[in-house]
Amino acid sequence: MRSKSPTTHDAKSPRWSGNPRQYQIAAQTVWTQRNQRGLLPWTWVTVDCNVDQCLDPPCMTIHRPVRIDYPRATCAYCGEGCSGVDHLLPEPWTGSSVRHMVAVVPSCGNCNSRIGDSPSPNVSTRRKVAQLSIERRNKHLLVRPIKSESDIANLGHAMRSVAQANNEKTERVRARLAWPLDPHYDLRAFQRSGIEDPESLGLCNLQSTPLRPEYRSVAS
Repeated sequence: MRSKSPTTHDAKSPRWSGNPRQYQIAAQTVWTQRNQRGLLPWTWVTVDCNVDQCLDPPCMTIHRPVRIDYPRATCAYCGEGCSGVDHLLPEPWTGSSVRHMVAVVPSCGNCNSRIGDSPSPNVSTRRKVAQLSIERRNKHLLVRPIKSESDIANLGHAMRSVAQANNEKTERVRARLAWPLDPHYDLRAFQRSGIEDPESLGLCNLQSTPLRPEYRSVAS
């Protein structure tokens, strides 16, 4: 979004005197207050005027990173619902000044935190990092057999609730480890975004292989 911006300012023009990262926080706060609209946390501000770190909203341009065209409400790494994104390069590698230019994919907070500062921009590799972490964290569930309905019926009331809850947790973990069901899930998303050969760019593998394809019957 772009507003008409002045080319000069007088000495009293609002401006920020701190470091650039703090400027982004200050500028987005001022823009939000002026326009009464919230900004997503991965947006970035630049100014079109002659004042460095200007805080005048009409001078501001709001940038958003390129979103790879995955289903927006589905985590690209585990298939669960999500409302956040994962940058395909970590901030220690890109620095903050070009953060708005790094491509993003939808990601749940759990997978995002598991991937952390993984340096690979390859979605398939990042998924493997997340899924290996999920598997390690939930070994106790994965080695426990799913109890049948008849097994649960023979338990006492309190134990039935525990057994049912454990079954649901195990099925949820297995479904996350079996994601994605479509072997061309990543490739299609990049191609919908206009990147015809993402594999040659190191952005995804030609076929998406989940960590545990043997769990696909649970996920489908």
